[in-house]
Amino acid sequence: MNIFPEVKKAILLAEKQASLLGVLISIAIVDQRGELIAASRMEGAPSISLGFAQKKAYSSAIIGLPTEKIEEYAKKGPQQLDVTNAFEGGLMAVPGGVPIKEGLIVVGGVGVSGSEDTQADKKCAEKALLAFFQKIN
Repeated sequence: MNIFPEVKKAILLAEKQASLLGVLISIAIVDQRGELIAASRMEGAPSISLGFAQKKAYSSAIIGLPTEKIEEYAKKGPQQLDVTNAFEGGLMAVPGGVPIKEGLIVVGGVGVSGSEDTQADKKCAEKALLAFFQKIN
């Protein structure tokens, strides 16, 4: 699956969802290696949110799980806590990152940050995924 053609649609869907939720976000989309493809920050979103969004996208693409699931590992105890320190602190274990998969194969990741409510970030990231799996006008 080539995710590049749908990236702009994904960003627009996430930002539209953010507007509906009344939050300001940043969104990052990465390829299967965690390399940045595109990023956007809504006017008024915290400037630091773009970095968090990219780390969420990277984490979900590299591990192949939503960052919310990575958070569950980090909460289990000291052995699992190192998951968030791996890759020089490059992994993020907070809701708002989701992998883009074709079947069982990870082809990229979406990360959203900016809301005080990480569940809103998660909803925006999940909305962005729709661009890759259905035709949207």
